Amino acid sequence: MKRNPSIFSLILIFLIWLGLILGCANNSNRLNSQQPANSNSQVSSQPAIKPVVDIPQLIGKSPTELDKVLGKPAVVTKITNDPEMMPGEYRDYKIENTTGNVTQEGLMVRFYKQQAVHFTLDLPRLTDTPEEALLMAGIDVKDTAAKIKAPLADRWTGNFNGVDFKDVAALKMDSGGKKYSTVQAERAK
Repeated sequence: MKRNPSIFSLILIFLIWLGLILGCANNSNRLNSQQPANSNSQVSSQPAIKPVVDIPQLIGKSPTELDKVLGKPAVVTKITNDPEMMPGEYRDYKIENTTGNVTQEGLMVRFYKQQAVHFTLDLPRLTDTPEEALLMAGIDVKDTAAKIKAPLADRWTGNFNGVDFKDVAALKMDSGGKKYSTVQAERAK
């Protein structure tokens, strides 16, 4: 039987082509399996932000417990003129290198009936996003949309880091109102 060189050439070309296709498919599968499952996520490619003060860990604590963690407060102000807020006090704790836009010392804590219920933290550096500002306070709003977006503040309500918050806010309190400088957080009752 005589072989037709043109059919033989076509079969050979087809086999080479099929081999290239299968080889490329295997190579792309190998590359995909080496990438993390959520490689599109910007959070996974960024280093974790270390909290300046971990508010979820401190909320609900007594003044004595906070003093052990944060040191002696620089200022203590007893609340005497508003029956709804009593018994209570404000304590200002010194936090190094903060922007000092809202608080006297870096962290102001409102206590009600011997429990920390409200925090105001001036951050050590300005941030571009409200989420980054909140992470510096130990609060991860995950991919939750802000309940309120205003020119100078973004606010959330809900359970974050295992704490029910009445209000969590990232504030633009810098001189130009362009970047986030302060975080406020209030526990839900």
